[in-house]
Amino acid sequence: MPQVWLDEEELGEFLGCDPISARHQAIQSNWHRRISADSVMRYHLPPHAALRYVLLNAEAQQGPPRDAVLFERALEEIAGLERKLAIAEEAIASMRRELDLVSENSTDLMVSALRQAADEMRRGIMAEEERQRRTAA
Repeated sequence: MPQVWLDEEELGEFLGCDPISARHQAIQSNWHRRISADSVMRYHLPPHAALRYVLLNAEAQQGPPRDAVLFERALEEIAGLERKLAIAEEAIASMRRELDLVSENSTDLMVSALRQAADEMRRGIMAEEERQRRTAA
């Protein structure tokens, strides 16, 4: 638990009374006190009161706690990364579709060229057979 040292005005605000009454309450409660480097009397809050003081200050803050802000930023960054990932995945899918089309076209061209070559070979074989028949006859 952090140590909380308050001057008489802060103590009065915390206890809901004037600084003089706050000083009397601190003395009657036997809270430790000391003069700080700036020559101001400060009173050490015991653990229970210090916890209450910290919680009250946390509630009084206008914005969310720092951890909540960092968590929100992390969530925003995650959402941004998820959007970038979705865009990248779509680009990859698009490239795959284009590659498939190119591959199909290439395959079609190869098949067509092979068919033409096979047809030419057949014609050549048939022409050779025809010549051999004429020669034999």
